[in-house]
Amino acid sequence: VGTLSKAVGQLGGFVCGSKDLCDYLTNTARSMIYSTALPAPIVSGALAALEVNASEPLLRDAVWDRVRQLESLTGVQATSPIIPFIIGSSEAAMDASRLLLRRGLHVPAIRPPTVKEGSARLR
Repeated sequence: VGTLSKAVGQLGGFVCGSKDLCDYLTNTARSMIYSTALPAPIVSGALAALEVNASEPLLRDAVWDRVRQLESLTGVQATSPIIPFIIGSSEAAMDASRLLLRRGLHVPAIRPPTVKEGSARLR
């Protein structure tokens, strides 16, 4: 199972598996019932992002350098460049997101129903 949204800046996701597994998911997974194929520009963008990732290791290294800097500033260990900071209330998370945006950092607030009530976060 993979995602194209955070990993390569697109939308959608995928499952790799046996024919039986894919058939089962296609016919029973709620999210697949009304789903269609990804639009060609989304697939093209995802492929281009993967090509850049493979051919530009310095860009990938720069992202990880920033992750390590954030770790040293916050004390939060990161296993991915997508680091959730639990804020608590939706209002506080939105306030923090707006403050960061005014300072030039786009850090979205993730709120219910995406996460459970009381665990709104910045990510």
